[in-house]
Amino acid sequence: MAELKNPALTGDVPFDTVIYASAGSNYGGVPALVQYAIYDTPDPAFVTPRINISPFANLGTAPWPFPNTNVPLNGHICIPRGRGPFPLMMFAHGNHGPLENSTPGYLYLCQLLASHGVIGATIDVNFLNGGNFGENDARGIVHLEHVKQFRTWNSTTGHRLHGRVDLNRIAIVGHSRGGEGVGHASFFNRLDAHAGASVSASIVANASAQPSIKRIMETSVGFTSSLLLNFLDELNLNSVAPGGASVPLRRRCGLHGAWNQAEQAGTWVN
Repeated sequence: MAELKNPALTGDVPFDTVIYASAGSNYGGVPALVQYAIYDTPDPAFVTPRINISPFANLGTAPWPFPNTNVPLNGHICIPRGRGPFPLMMFAHGNHGPLENSTPGYLYLCQLLASHGVIGATIDVNFLNGGNFGENDARGIVHLEHVKQFRTWNSTTGHRLHGRVDLNRIAIVGHSRGGEGVGHASFFNRLDAHAGASVSASIVANASAQPSIKRIMETSVGFTSSLLLNFLDELNLNSVAPGGASVPLRRRCGLHGAWNQAEQAGTWVN
């Protein structure tokens, strides 16, 4: 019997790291946001659109060079070399000080995953950090929009990610507030509207024409001991079309920032 490799050790798959971002933020023009200047010059093939989160949240306490009606989709990707398609795991950080860019903090995990043949991405949700409350609806929307962007790249002929993302194997992951956002993303993804407003015009538009992504595992390290392992039968990135069936939560266990024997046991719900 062949010996299994330790997945905690670096694998043997070479990979490339790319920064993607929305154009025109000019973080470098705001001295307090110097850590975000890396998003002023994204890879030209990975320039992203902006989204409107104003129905869901205000921005956090930092001098952001954009309003909540026009927030960017920024992040880092570690892409295994080869034809693929490769699974995708996407990380969202928690609620840290907004002047510190928390997004690169998960690059070490993205690099490890990429070395084992998994696309690793870490996304920027810093603009919702810092003395901000009730903003997790927006975190969920931001996470869904990032996943949707990967689907766009995957379907764009000539793009470096064309045909290389396995849309049947995607995990979205968040720590602390980011974990709460993953739970909100799962819930929103089954709705056509929220509180009378579109969940996100770009998400629900043309819902009937968009394919679903099957058998997604959502993993969310949530706030105050609520690690969610949502094994979903279906996640439609354009929201469930009218009359569509809801997606049941199948498993759940608890964990936050520490790992101990009591939390390791967890609580599983079938």
